[in-house]
Amino acid sequence: MKPARKFLPFHSGRIVIIPGRKPFTFKVEFDPQALTARGILASISNCFAKYDTPILSLHVAGKPDEPLWAFIACDLQDPRRAEGILACVKAVPYVRNAEYSPPITEGVAVDVWGYPPLLGGVRAVMLREPVFRAFLQYGWRQMGTGFGSILYHTFFDAGAEAYREFYSVFAKRREDQAKLAEHVFRLAGYGILEVVEYTDRRFVARVYDSIECKHLGEFEEAESMMIRGLLAGSVAASWGVDRGISSHGRLSA
Repeated sequence: MKPARKFLPFHSGRIVIIPGRKPFTFKVEFDPQALTARGILASISNCFAKYDTPILSLHVAGKPDEPLWAFIACDLQDPRRAEGILACVKAVPYVRNAEYSPPITEGVAVDVWGYPPLLGGVRAVMLREPVFRAFLQYGWRQMGTGFGSILYHTFFDAGAEAYREFYSVFAKRREDQAKLAEHVFRLAGYGILEVVEYTDRRFVARVYDSIECKHLGEFEEAESMMIRGLLAGSVAASWGVDRGISSHGRLSA
């Protein structure tokens, strides 16, 4: 089976790689009023267009109680234009400050300002797939089902915490919590989650393209314990029960 919706890959890291080009990155800090002002990003975009410089990436970060700023990556073939773009951006209403950074090396630019990365308001750690694969396979190879148990219980607690601190806070209805969980699961890179049934007594889900299952094919005894634990912990917290919930039977992932 395949998921009903087609998704597009996205780059979560603030790293721009364009061989043979000159990518520059800009940081633009805003006054809090900019969060609800209109036309600010359009004015900033016009500054780059004025200097014939295409924008490659633009990301705005911040909430009313956090610093509000934008990360912009552009293809600046003539580095002398950087100062002109900077002066133009600084003149845009509600812009508090701005600066830029040249490429780290030929064709490679990075966000030199952002830290720490956040997911749902909580600090996140991003692993490239080869690192995760090595961790998962080494654990199963060395510890067998004992490693599976560690994964299940560790991620059970993580799932329960996610429900208490995130899903139940920002989504009150169960159907809304399920939708939010589907999207967070996907954006975090675990796979594509489809909640089929979620009641007071039963939870059934399908997971497509599971990052965990993808790398467990050579281990006959291996099961999807990490993702199973993550989902079970979240559901158990919503039901108000402890980790005595079985990882089999009512949970299908």
